[in-house]
Amino acid sequence: LVWNNQPAYYNGARATYSMSSFSVYAEANKGGNGSTAGTAIGASGTFGAVSGAINLFSAVNQKSIVDIIASGKVGSIKLAANLDYQTKAEAAKTTGTDDNAYGIALYASMPMGDKASLPVRIEYVNDGTSGLYGLGAAAASNTAMTFTITPTYNFSDSTFVRAELAYVSTDKKVPAYVDDKGVNTDSNMIVGVQGGVRF
Repeated sequence: LVWNNQPAYYNGARATYSMSSFSVYAEANKGGNGSTAGTAIGASGTFGAVSGAINLFSAVNQKSIVDIIASGKVGSIKLAANLDYQTKAEAAKTTGTDDNAYGIALYASMPMGDKASLPVRIEYVNDGTSGLYGLGAAAASNTAMTFTITPTYNFSDSTFVRAELAYVSTDKKVPAYVDDKGVNTDSNMIVGVQGGVRF
Protein backbone atom coordinates (compact mmCIF):
# COMPACT_ATOMS: atom_id res chain seq x y z
CA LEU A 1 0.00 0.00 0.00
CA VAL A 2 2.75 2.47 0.90
CA TRP A 3 5.16 1.69 -1.94
CA ASN A 4 2.36 1.57 -4.53
CA ASN A 5 1.63 5.26 -3.91
CA GLN A 6 5.19 6.39 -4.63
CA PRO A 7 6.23 7.35 -8.17
CA ALA A 8 8.11 4.44 -9.75
CA TYR A 9 9.49 6.01 -12.92
CA TYR A 10 9.66 9.37 -14.70
CA ASN A 11 9.71 10.71 -18.21
CA GLY A 12 11.91 13.71 -17.44
CA ALA A 13 15.31 14.83 -16.19
CA ARG A 14 17.21 14.70 -12.88
CA ALA A 15 20.23 16.61 -11.58
CA THR A 16 22.24 15.06 -8.73
CA TYR A 17 25.09 16.39 -6.58
CA SER A 18 27.08 13.98 -4.40
CA MET A 19 29.74 14.52 -1.77
CA SER A 20 31.22 11.81 0.42
CA SER A 21 28.28 9.89 1.92
CA PHE A 22 25.64 12.54 1.16
CA SER A 23 23.75 13.44 -2.02
CA VAL A 24 20.91 15.72 -3.14
CA TYR A 25 18.82 15.79 -6.30
CA ALA A 26 16.13 17.73 -8.12
CA GLU A 27 14.04 16.53 -11.03
CA ALA A 28 11.22 17.48 -13.36
CA ASN A 29 8.80 15.09 -15.03
CA LYS A 30 6.83 16.13 -18.11
CA GLY A 31 4.31 13.30 -17.82
CA GLY A 32 3.19 10.78 -20.42
CA ASN A 33 3.66 7.00 -20.71
CA GLY A 34 1.58 6.43 -17.61
CA SER A 35 3.49 8.93 -15.45
CA THR A 36 2.25 12.25 -14.09
CA ALA A 37 3.76 15.67 -14.68
CA GLY A 38 5.47 17.01 -11.57
CA THR A 39 8.67 17.71 -9.68
CA ALA A 40 10.72 16.11 -6.93
CA ILE A 41 13.61 17.02 -4.66
CA GLY A 42 15.41 14.84 -2.14
CA ALA A 43 18.47 14.06 -0.11
CA SER A 44 20.09 10.85 1.10
CA GLY A 45 23.07 9.92 3.19
CA THR A 46 24.68 7.58 5.66
CA PHE A 47 24.97 8.57 9.30
CA GLY A 48 27.01 6.06 11.23
CA ALA A 49 25.26 2.69 10.88
CA VAL A 50 22.02 4.18 9.55
CA SER A 51 21.21 5.13 5.96
CA GLY A 52 18.40 7.56 5.33
CA ALA A 53 16.60 9.52 2.64
CA ILE A 54 13.91 12.18 2.43
CA ASN A 55 12.03 12.97 -0.76
CA LEU A 56 9.30 15.42 -1.72
CA PHE A 57 7.22 14.45 -4.77
CA SER A 58 4.73 16.92 -6.21
CA ALA A 59 2.28 15.81 -8.92
CA VAL A 60 0.66 18.68 -10.81
CA ASN A 61 -2.98 19.21 -9.75
CA GLN A 62 -3.00 15.90 -7.86
CA LYS A 63 -0.99 15.60 -4.67
CA SER A 64 2.34 15.95 -2.91
CA ILE A 65 4.13 13.21 -0.95
CA VAL A 66 6.78 13.54 1.75
CA ASP A 67 8.63 10.22 1.86
CA ILE A 68 11.13 9.35 4.61
CA ILE A 69 13.23 6.16 4.63
CA ALA A 70 15.68 4.83 7.21
CA SER A 71 17.56 1.53 7.16
CA GLY A 72 20.28 -0.30 9.07
CA LYS A 73 21.25 -3.62 10.62
CA VAL A 74 20.98 -5.19 14.06
CA GLY A 75 23.42 -8.06 14.05
CA SER A 76 22.69 -9.95 10.84
CA ILE A 77 19.09 -8.70 10.54
CA LYS A 78 18.41 -5.91 8.05
CA LEU A 79 15.80 -3.37 9.21
CA ALA A 80 14.06 -0.49 7.43
CA ALA A 81 11.18 1.93 7.89
CA ASN A 82 9.31 3.98 5.30
CA LEU A 83 6.94 6.84 6.23
CA ASP A 84 4.68 8.65 3.75
CA TYR A 85 2.59 11.78 4.29
CA GLN A 86 0.33 12.79 1.40
CA THR A 87 -1.52 16.06 0.79
CA LYS A 88 -3.98 16.83 -1.99
CA ALA A 89 -3.21 19.65 -4.39
CA GLU A 90 -5.65 22.58 -4.27
CA ALA A 91 -7.21 21.45 -7.56
CA ALA A 92 -7.88 17.97 -6.13
CA LYS A 93 -9.47 18.98 -2.84
CA THR A 94 -13.13 18.07 -2.37
CA THR A 95 -15.47 19.58 0.20
CA GLY A 96 -16.39 17.07 2.90
CA THR A 97 -13.37 14.77 2.45
CA ASP A 98 -9.95 14.78 4.10
CA ASP A 99 -7.03 16.48 2.36
CA ASN A 100 -4.28 14.34 3.95
CA ALA A 101 -3.31 10.71 4.52
CA TYR A 102 -0.31 8.83 5.89
CA GLY A 103 1.21 5.39 5.85
CA ILE A 104 4.14 3.58 7.42
CA ALA A 105 5.89 0.37 6.40
CA LEU A 106 8.34 -1.62 8.54
CA TYR A 107 10.72 -4.16 7.01
CA ALA A 108 12.98 -6.89 8.39
CA SER A 109 15.05 -9.46 6.52
CA MET A 110 16.57 -12.35 8.45
CA PRO A 111 19.24 -14.60 6.93
CA MET A 112 18.48 -18.31 7.01
CA GLY A 113 21.86 -19.88 6.31
CA ASP A 114 24.10 -18.87 3.41
CA LYS A 115 21.54 -18.98 0.61
CA ALA A 116 18.13 -18.27 2.15
CA SER A 117 16.46 -15.30 3.80
CA LEU A 118 13.11 -14.45 5.39
CA PRO A 119 11.90 -10.91 4.58
CA VAL A 120 8.85 -9.60 6.48
CA ARG A 121 6.87 -6.40 5.84
CA ILE A 122 4.17 -4.78 8.00
CA GLU A 123 2.21 -1.73 6.81
CA TYR A 124 -0.37 0.62 8.28
CA VAL A 125 -2.27 3.20 6.24
CA ASN A 126 -4.66 5.88 7.50
CA ASP A 127 -6.57 7.25 4.52
CA GLY A 128 -9.29 9.07 6.43
CA THR A 129 -11.86 10.02 3.80
CA SER A 130 -9.23 11.30 1.36
CA GLY A 131 -9.04 8.33 -1.01
CA LEU A 132 -5.32 9.02 -1.54
CA TYR A 133 -4.40 5.37 -0.84
CA GLY A 134 -7.41 4.04 -2.69
CA LEU A 135 -9.49 3.65 0.47
CA GLY A 136 -11.17 6.70 2.01
CA ALA A 137 -14.12 8.31 0.25
CA ALA A 138 -14.11 6.00 -2.78
CA ALA A 139 -14.12 2.69 -0.89
CA ALA A 140 -15.61 3.87 2.45
CA SER A 141 -12.65 2.44 4.38
CA ASN A 142 -10.39 4.66 6.45
CA THR A 143 -7.54 2.38 7.61
CA ALA A 144 -5.75 -0.76 6.49
CA MET A 145 -2.99 -3.05 7.75
CA THR A 146 -0.93 -5.55 5.80
CA PHE A 147 1.42 -8.38 6.71
CA THR A 148 3.69 -9.94 4.09
CA ILE A 149 6.26 -12.71 4.42
CA THR A 150 8.54 -13.68 1.52
CA PRO A 151 10.87 -16.66 2.12
CA THR A 152 13.62 -16.52 -0.52
CA TYR A 153 16.22 -19.02 -1.69
CA ASN A 154 19.19 -18.00 -3.84
CA PHE A 155 20.58 -20.77 -6.02
CA SER A 156 23.42 -18.43 -6.98
CA ASP A 157 24.19 -14.71 -7.10
CA SER A 158 22.00 -14.42 -10.19
CA THR A 159 19.15 -16.93 -9.72
CA PHE A 160 16.50 -17.18 -7.02
CA VAL A 161 13.07 -18.49 -6.13
CA ARG A 162 10.71 -17.03 -3.55
CA ALA A 163 7.24 -17.59 -2.18
CA GLU A 164 5.03 -14.82 -0.84
CA LEU A 165 2.07 -14.71 1.49
CA ALA A 166 0.37 -11.33 1.89
CA TYR A 167 -2.62 -10.53 4.11
CA VAL A 168 -4.47 -7.21 4.20
CA SER A 169 -7.20 -6.11 6.58
CA THR A 170 -9.36 -2.98 6.27
CA ASP A 171 -11.63 -1.40 8.88
CA LYS A 172 -14.65 -1.68 6.55
CA LYS A 173 -15.68 -3.87 3.63
CA VAL A 174 -14.29 -2.59 0.32
CA PRO A 175 -15.08 -3.38 -3.35
CA ALA A 176 -11.44 -4.28 -4.01
CA TYR A 177 -11.75 -7.44 -1.89
CA VAL A 178 -14.54 -9.96 -2.40
CA ASP A 179 -15.24 -13.46 -1.08
CA ASP A 180 -15.93 -16.54 -3.21
CA LYS A 181 -19.53 -15.36 -3.65
CA GLY A 182 -18.51 -11.96 -4.99
CA VAL A 183 -19.53 -10.14 -1.79
CA ASN A 184 -17.36 -7.25 -0.55
CA THR A 185 -15.18 -8.17 2.41
CA ASP A 186 -12.71 -6.47 4.75
CA SER A 187 -9.71 -8.77 4.22
CA ASN A 188 -7.74 -10.42 1.46
CA MET A 189 -4.94 -12.96 1.19
CA ILE A 190 -2.56 -13.47 -1.72
CA VAL A 191 -0.16 -16.40 -2.17
CA GLY A 192 2.41 -16.52 -4.94
CA VAL A 193 5.66 -18.10 -6.10
CA GLN A 194 8.29 -16.40 -8.24
CA GLY A 195 11.58 -17.39 -9.81
CA GLY A 196 14.00 -14.97 -11.41
CA VAL A 197 17.38 -14.13 -12.84
CA ARG A 198 19.37 -11.08 -11.74
CA PHE A 199 21.52 -9.18 -14.22
